[in-house]
Amino acid sequence: IYILKNGKLAVISAPTKFFSSFRDEGQLYFADENNGLFIFENDQLKLLFSYPENKNLQIVGVYKNQNKLNIVTRNSGLFNFTSNTLYPLDNALSEELKTNKVFSFKKINQSLLAFGTIINGLYISNLEGNVIHHLDKKKGLANNTILSVAQDNLGNLWCGIDYGLSKIYLQDKLTYFFDYTGNFGTATSALLWQNKFYLGTNQGLYISDWENLNDSKPINQFKIIPGSEGQVWSLKNIQQELLMGHDQGLFKINGEKLEKLDDHHGVWTMKIFLNNYLLTGNYNGISVFKKENNKWGFFKKLDGIGGSCNQIAIQNKNILWVNVPNYGIIKANLDENLNTSNIKTFYTNSFEGSNLNLYLSDQKINVQTSTKDYRFDENQNLFTSNYRGANQDNQLLNPFKIPTPLTKDYLFHPIDNGFALEKINQQNSHKNYNPTLFRGLEVFNNSKTKRISLNREIPYDFNNVRLNFLVPQTQNVVYQYKFDGNKKWSYWTANNQFVFLNLREGTHEFYVRAKIDDHLNAIKKITFTILAPYYRTWLAYFIYGSLALLLYFLYRKRENQILENQKILLLKRQQKKLTKQQEKFKSEQIRAAQIQLEKEKFLLQQQVRDKTIELAVKAKEDDDKTRLLANIKEKLVDAQKNPTQNNLRLKEINRLLDASLNVEDHTFEIQMDELHQHFFKNLQQAHPVLSIYDLRLCAYLKTGLNTQEIAEILNVLPSSLYVKRSRLRKKLDLGPDDDLYVFLNKF
Repeated sequence: IYILKNGKLAVISAPTKFFSSFRDEGQLYFADENNGLFIFENDQLKLLFSYPENKNLQIVGVYKNQNKLNIVTRNSGLFNFTSNTLYPLDNALSEELKTNKVFSFKKINQSLLAFGTIINGLYISNLEGNVIHHLDKKKGLANNTILSVAQDNLGNLWCGIDYGLSKIYLQDKLTYFFDYTGNFGTATSALLWQNKFYLGTNQGLYISDWENLNDSKPINQFKIIPGSEGQVWSLKNIQQELLMGHDQGLFKINGEKLEKLDDHHGVWTMKIFLNNYLLTGNYNGISVFKKENNKWGFFKKLDGIGGSCNQIAIQNKNILWVNVPNYGIIKANLDENLNTSNIKTFYTNSFEGSNLNLYLSDQKINVQTSTKDYRFDENQNLFTSNYRGANQDNQLLNPFKIPTPLTKDYLFHPIDNGFALEKINQQNSHKNYNPTLFRGLEVFNNSKTKRISLNREIPYDFNNVRLNFLVPQTQNVVYQYKFDGNKKWSYWTANNQFVFLNLREGTHEFYVRAKIDDHLNAIKKITFTILAPYYRTWLAYFIYGSLALLLYFLYRKRENQILENQKILLLKRQQKKLTKQQEKFKSEQIRAAQIQLEKEKFLLQQQVRDKTIELAVKAKEDDDKTRLLANIKEKLVDAQKNPTQNNLRLKEINRLLDASLNVEDHTFEIQMDELHQHFFKNLQQAHPVLSIYDLRLCAYLKTGLNTQEIAEILNVLPSSLYVKRSRLRKKLDLGPDDDLYVFLNKF
């Protein structure tokens, strides 16, 4: 023994020759080839016991149980060392180990022991000597010679054998039963009834005691039920009756005997409907069986559904779902009279992946494929999908079959060349999981790939990134990631490489976490930086800014020049416009002045005319008065000269006065004629038949004089005037409804 302590190497010689050494609970033990077992304490060897009869026991291991030291030997079984005395253990395990020759030993934890034998594989027992597992070539080992046993920090057991290594997942929920000897074949279905395990395979129906499936028992505990030879497709407990779907038809199982219920070949599956009917999916369509006199009998075939119906589900008591491989999923309504309606097919090519499996969960229809899980959305009337990823818990051991519950604790998995049992809700007691390791960062482009450390900045022309992670020495690992602020984790995937293409420059953050079975590892964060391309660097932005400023300066200069030219042009236009406006204003002023002068001229002419008329009237009146007064004076003179003729002269004077009073005064007519001469002219041109008296009457009417006023001016009766107006209307060609006043005001 070599001891390195405080930088010094000490040597302790073996009594004769060390055969093996062991460690248990902090103690070191050495088995000497001739003298016995020694314990190493206080830097020296202490003999615990000598070999009985001086015969080498060939010790391969030691372990303590209840403060008692137990000894594992190669050929002599198990011993107990108590009170300085070595006793052989008297139990079945010790006898089994004597026969099978222990070559290696490992204390797995504080409660389990592993014994590797030369002849019969690996035994795993508890400290009391009860065999928990017996693994051999029939149960999956490469051979039965176990040369060494070791345990990793994940609790997995490794066996060194003649032809390599075997790994045993002690924490796995699954126990596999492989038919390496052709004992029962490939399993398809199973049923547990009254502590009997019925196994349907491609060779027939087998039966075994449930207890015989314990790992400590040999695997060849199955026997075939006579008459079941051939392909068994399904086993069901229907109303406390065991039924078997077989290639040869439908059978009832009575213990280890069979009763054939129907001759229709090829029964894939069975489903109860309305308590009294049994639906069976056959090679061609669906058969209906009816229970009468406590016995199932063929009733009819369902209409509208054909093909190989290998899976059936009934939703809400009246919706039938059927899986027809390589065709699709069929949905149909099924009434109480077993009539189908509203048949709809969801074809296989509408699902991603292969091996469609139909099942009902919480009254929801689900379809599982090799890559995705689908659920039927009743509102949209279609299947919606979720990517399942590579999590072992979500994968099917057999993609053609969904696991079958045997009890509340176990699931049955059909697999190639055997089957597996899964312990439901089994808790993994091992807590020492390896951390998630970052293995490296690779950057690449179309022509080159290179590894790069995280503290280096990545050139932009290598902006495609590949990140590699690993949980070492671990199986069934799946990964999730988040990238650059994304709040949602990705789907679980078994791929431990993550590739991101055409990333932008800047600092990127990558988060990854791993899951081993139900355990989540701590989140690991990776940060890396990608440099900007040369055209997006600060220097490039400075050049862009300078060019932009220069262009802006040139643009502003050009704009100012254009604005100046436009301003000059605008001023010229405004001056030209003002000149035109001034000329126009002057012209308008001259025109207005001319119009005003014409108006004033017209008014003056009117006034002159009026004054002329007025003076003429006055002159006429004065002349008439002068002439009258002269006549009166002449008569008075004659009367003075001839007194005898006074009476005669007085009469003449009186006659002159009367004549002067009766003289018609036409002044008003003259004035009216003068004032309305334009009106008379226009009206005379339109109606030449009108006389001067008609024209004057029209002038009076246009002036607005009423009938009474006109009659007084004309010194006629109103009735006479009405006649004149009627004649005037005829001359003017006016109808009874035409307004004379309106008509005259048009002229």
